[in-house]
Amino acid sequence: MTRFSPFDLRRFAANQYNPIRVRDQVRNFTGHDEQEAVSRLPVSSRARAKEWPSSREDTPIFVYTGGFDQRRPALLQPREDRWEFLDGLQDRNRLDKGRFDSLLICRQIGESNLSAKRKARLMELGCSTILYGGHDLEVAVERIRAAGYRAIELCCIPGMAPHLAIGQSDAYYRDIRRRAEDHRLAIESLGASGNLDDGDRFLRILDAAASVGAPLVTTGPGGKPDNEESFMATVEKINALSAQAARRGVRLGIKPHVGNAVYNTDTAFRLMQMVDPRWVGINYDATHIWRSPQREVPEASVGRISRYIISLRIRDVKGRQAAIGPVENQVAGQGDMDLRAQADAFRKIQGLKYAILEIVGARDMGVDDVDSVLRRSFDYFQPLFE
Repeated sequence: MTRFSPFDLRRFAANQYNPIRVRDQVRNFTGHDEQEAVSRLPVSSRARAKEWPSSREDTPIFVYTGGFDQRRPALLQPREDRWEFLDGLQDRNRLDKGRFDSLLICRQIGESNLSAKRKARLMELGCSTILYGGHDLEVAVERIRAAGYRAIELCCIPGMAPHLAIGQSDAYYRDIRRRAEDHRLAIESLGASGNLDDGDRFLRILDAAASVGAPLVTTGPGGKPDNEESFMATVEKINALSAQAARRGVRLGIKPHVGNAVYNTDTAFRLMQMVDPRWVGINYDATHIWRSPQREVPEASVGRISRYIISLRIRDVKGRQAAIGPVENQVAGQGDMDLRAQADAFRKIQGLKYAILEIVGARDMGVDDVDSVLRRSFDYFQPLFE
C-alpha cells in the first residue's frame, strides 16, 4: 500500500501550524488518534493529480480545504466543517480541479476502522437548483450554500429551471464552474429532466456536462408504463446516448418516474440488466417509488437495486397519487413517508456521497418563501444523514 510521507507533529510545529488543533481535528473526523500521516501540500493555483501523494490509488483520504492565511500562520485554526472525505478517484478529480491556496491532506496508515457514526457523516446534503427555478443561478447557489448544503444538481430545464444553457462557449462554462467553486459547492450532476426523445439536444447537454465538470446527467426515462414496445424503445435510446456519454466521460442517471416506462423497482432492475452499468445508473427518488401502482415501501425494496444507484434525490410526499402535490407537502416531515428509515437504508449504499434535495413547483414562489423550504428541509434531513 502506498503511503504519504508522514510529517510528524514536530515538523508541523516547525511550520508554525497548530499541531494539537490539527491532530484533534483529524481524530474527531476520522475516529483515529496517532495513526494518521499528515502532510501539507502547497498549491499556487490549482491542485493537480500528479502532485497528489498516492493520487492513483483508489483508497480514501481526508482533506482540509479551508485554506490558510499565509500572513498569520501562527494563528491558524482550521475549521472543522472544511474537512472532506474523498472516497476514490472521482472525488479526488473533483478536488483536483478546484482552486486552493493550500491543502492539508491526511490519510490513515493501515486499514480503516471508521465507526458507523463517522461513516454516516460522510453523506452530505445537496440541493437541486430546480427549487430556485424562478430565480437566477447566483441567487440559487448563494442561498443553497448559506443554508449548509455542499452540492448542487445544476438544472438546464427550459421553463422550469434554466440555470445552465447548452451550446455555449468554453468561457461560459468556466464561469458557471467558477461560481460553484466560489460558493464551495460541488456540481453533483446536471439536471436535464426528460430529453431523451430529442437526441441532438441531449448530446449538447452531455457536452455541457463535460464542460462544466458534472460527472453525470440526470434524466427521466420517458416512455409508457407496462408497454413492452415502449420499454424496449426506451432501453435502445438510453444505450445509444450512454455510448455518447462514455466518449465524454459522463454517466447517465436514470430516474424511475411515475407514468414512465421505468417507474418502479422491477422496471429499474430490468433496465439495468440491459444497459452498460459503467455509464448508466439509477437516480433514485423514493417519492416516485412510493407512488407507483405497486405501492412500494422504498426503504424495504431499495436493496434490490442499491448496487445500481449512483445518485439520490430526497423530499417528502403526502399520499400516493400520481401528482407529487404542492411544495409544502414535499418539505421533509410534512408528508407520509418514513424518512428516517429511508435515510438508514440510503446510507448503506456504497459510493453515494450526496443526498440531493429536489422539490418541484416553487418557480412562482418569492425567494424568502423558497428559503424557508430550503432551511426547513435541511434542518430535518441533516440529523438523518449525519
